[in-house]
Amino acid sequence: GGVRASAVTRASLGGVRTVAVLAGARSSMGADGSPDLSKERLAALSQLLAYAHSEDELRVPEFGTRRSLITRSKAQALYLLRPEDFHALPVKLKNAPNFDLRLGLRARLYPLSAVEAAALARWGSAERVEAERRALWKLGKSLPAGVVLPAPVHDDAPRPSQRGAQRLTGEKAVVTAIAVNCAIAASKVGADALSGSGAMFSEMLHSFADVGNQALLYVGIRRAARDADSQFPYGYGPDRYVWSLISGVGIFFMGCGLSIQHGVEEMMHPQHVESVPI
Repeated sequence: GGVRASAVTRASLGGVRTVAVLAGARSSMGADGSPDLSKERLAALSQLLAYAHSEDELRVPEFGTRRSLITRSKAQALYLLRPEDFHALPVKLKNAPNFDLRLGLRARLYPLSAVEAAALARWGSAERVEAERRALWKLGKSLPAGVVLPAPVHDDAPRPSQRGAQRLTGEKAVVTAIAVNCAIAASKVGADALSGSGAMFSEMLHSFADVGNQALLYVGIRRAARDADSQFPYGYGPDRYVWSLISGVGIFFMGCGLSIQHGVEEMMHPQHVESVPI
């Protein structure tokens, strides 16, 4: 490996001062010229590959040009920070939009300027961070056979018990509504078959539309309850709103389309009113 150097460095970037311990990065090559496959380097590689799925995703803004917040997993992946680097960083807790607020779940976010300062304290320069990130990416593409990467850390995700509690929110009500509307639709199918009533046929379609509407809502609930990952650290909560929109707009256009079709057919093929026996 390379030579380790320890020094206390005070870094200042974007008005944020961070005190960090500068532990010089190990060389990307071992003493014998082979790739450095130390435990720390493999952990950094695992974190990077969990976030970036293409080389384009390795790009980061120029240091000091943006003021925003970043998740811990993303900071570890792109700025090559270690868990101990976060101890001195300011943290902001924000409501995670994919979870029920009643559960009190909050995402831990860090100011990007503080993360950049910590990266400079550890690596010395933005160019060094970029070079090491690219070296890790190349190592991941040519990793020797038999090397097992440790599991990446997704500390932005909630605990399993909390995810289970969130999944139950609204799910039972939708499942019950689907079951009840299926029974109602079946009874209307029988009534329509026996009576031949146009009104009953309309009610039958209405019940089937309700079942379809609630099925789409159920899909939205299930998709929104998926676990947060490195690509979507805030989770998939907004999916419920997308599927609710599809449900509402879909039912509207389906009813509108059927009404227009029926009206056009009646104008193209008019029929005389006939007496219907009661």
